Amino acid sequence: MSQAATIFTSIPVYRVRNWQERFESAKSRTYNIKSQTYMPNKQGVGYMRIMREPDGVAIYGAWCAMVGFLSRQEGPRQGYLTDTGKSGGEPYDPDTLAMLLMVPSGIIRRMMDFCSSDSIRWLEVARRKDTTGILPGIPRGIADGPLPLPSPLPLPLVSTPPPPKGGGVSVTDDGFDRFWKAYPKKLAKGDAKKAWAQTRKARPPMDDLVAVVEAQRATADWQKNGGQFIPYPATWLRSSGWENDVRSMNSGKGAGNESTHYRRRDPATHYRAPDNPYAGAF
Repeated sequence: MSQAATIFTSIPVYRVRNWQERFESAKSRTYNIKSQTYMPNKQGVGYMRIMREPDGVAIYGAWCAMVGFLSRQEGPRQGYLTDTGKSGGEPYDPDTLAMLLMVPSGIIRRMMDFCSSDSIRWLEVARRKDTTGILPGIPRGIADGPLPLPSPLPLPLVSTPPPPKGGGVSVTDDGFDRFWKAYPKKLAKGDAKKAWAQTRKARPPMDDLVAVVEAQRATADWQKNGGQFIPYPATWLRSSGWENDVRSMNSGKGAGNESTHYRRRDPATHYRAPDNPYAGAF
């Protein structure tokens, strides 16, 4: 065992004062994982004293980075500078916190010292953790080895959508490229991708979807004026265009049924003035 494993020390466990009141809202307290940070906009005496320092901007920037980091911990968040965000977790020392925030350790040390001073009191030492056989900032059991990367904070679980039943598309290929290739109007691809994701649960199987696109592509409505009336792909997806009646879209052919789609009126025939009954009388 190395000499480092026999060092006895006491590590302060820091906590952001009044975390619940200052950095949480009534709604955010109900979230287990947050995706954004609630920051008060009041510029009180503590803020003014920080900004009066020559390195005040760096101190305040490090403070904001730390608050954003702590806000991603699992709820209920209590503002503890530990790996779990709770009082009983392993405390973060300045070097570990600097690595997590990607901020120079000197700035982190300066921020922690100044923000826990009597003139600021944004941070407080909640307790001290006595350690035996480890160095500050190094988890137990690895004091003889190199400093490992800290465990990342838990991220929200994102479920991977299953592949479409009928298309034989893999999980990594959600079928959008196949739809885009089949759809005749190739405009606003970025918005189309968003609509594709938004309609994942509503869309029919991939083979059926492509068959519908091919069928509608051949209709009178979509061929008229060189495809002028083909909706944008995102519009078609969000409006469940696969449910459109192809027979109605063929209203211009043979059957003579009125189309159920909006058609732009010809300006030349949209309005005609009534015949003048007095024309030629004088």
